[in-house]
Amino acid sequence: MSKYFIFLSFFIGITLQAQSIKFNPKLGIGSYDFNITSNQTIEAKSMLSIGADVRIGSGAFFLNTGAHYTSDAFDQDPNTFVEKGSLNFLRVPANVGLYLTGRDGILVIFLKGGLTNNFFLSGSGLAGTLEADLVKKYNLAANLGLGFDIFKFVHLGVEYDKGLTNYFDLDPIVGKKGAVLINLGLVF
Repeated sequence: MSKYFIFLSFFIGITLQAQSIKFNPKLGIGSYDFNITSNQTIEAKSMLSIGADVRIGSGAFFLNTGAHYTSDAFDQDPNTFVEKGSLNFLRVPANVGLYLTGRDGILVIFLKGGLTNNFFLSGSGLAGTLEADLVKKYNLAANLGLGFDIFKFVHLGVEYDKGLTNYFDLDPIVGKKGAVLINLGLVF
């Protein structure tokens, strides 16, 4: 049994090295708004994201996935810009990417695109069970991003998410979220 475990560990280690995995923890800030198709208006403000991506691939193309905790802040008073609540999500991207300037060098530039899965976790600062009834438990977005790895260690990126499904779980409101996010992180 231990021989199988050693063989499996060796095989997984070789496979991981052949795949050339890059780990990218990052922090992002951004803003978002909704495409509302009802007479209601939603005052959206800012978002904060913290998490990590994994890039898997040894050639010009790579697969990109990860997990990010994202907090969408709401401003209920558009004149004072005071945050009154936030909705928290687990954001899981599933992207395909292309290195534009190669994988090695002082400045690595890449494009990525695909789908982003958003899973509702919790809400804060909103009245009662409103947050549980306000937002769908799952929504989907198309994602497009441009990234820069500087000196093989520092990551800077910008991403745009365009909602494909309704963000809200209330019948009279149909809104799809659009977000721009700027990320700063490390690359290992």
